Amino acid sequence: MQAIIVVVLIIIMEFYNIMEAKRNSVATESNIDQFKASSVASNLIQYSDMLTQYAIINYDQLHLIDATNPGNVENIQIIDYNTNNISDYSQKNLKPFLNYTSAVFNYAPIDGEFPTPILYLVISWDSYAYGVIGYNKISMAEIMGAANQHLSKHMYQGNSVNWIIPILLQQDGECNMVEAFGQIANDNRGVTQIDKIRQLFNLFCTQVNKNSAYRFQKYIYLAPIILTAN
Repeated sequence: MQAIIVVVLIIIMEFYNIMEAKRNSVATESNIDQFKASSVASNLIQYSDMLTQYAIINYDQLHLIDATNPGNVENIQIIDYNTNNISDYSQKNLKPFLNYTSAVFNYAPIDGEFPTPILYLVISWDSYAYGVIGYNKISMAEIMGAANQHLSKHMYQGNSVNWIIPILLQQDGECNMVEAFGQIANDNRGVTQIDKIRQLFNLFCTQVNKNSAYRFQKYIYLAPIILTAN
């Protein structure tokens, strides 16, 4: 009888150990996935900071002082990571994790007698960069969520080279925004700006695609570049 009890206890303990091992394995895999999503998000932020620094240093060449055609995108310039030597704008080495493509353009809304153009930076992607492996299980939605969290901390800690909080969004391939990641601020009347952003993105995407060789990919980082007084 005692032998039977011992065997039963051993079986119960083995079953418990197996279940714990599975639970820990699932938890570990989840933690690894979160770490990978966070790593890719950090890569995006580092990439965006480098391009922002490039745009600030070359601001006079990229930014229009006067709008020649308010309400329309002007002076579109594609930024190529290699051609424009973007790696020179950071002391940290960067291996792009995503198939980033980038451009800057100017836009002045039809507002007032002398509308002032604003310089915008766009980075877009739809997949991992060639040669990046080990991330195929990490969805872009997870990465965008992690990027939004990183950006919030990044901006408030003063680590960014620009004080503007960018917009992270997803489009359907036809320049229609289908999702915005993160909080979209309300205006001073408490009205959400999501519809305004949706319309503005459609205008940007449509005109840039039409009037340049740049094409907005599925996932987008979009931010104005505004110089601050020293």
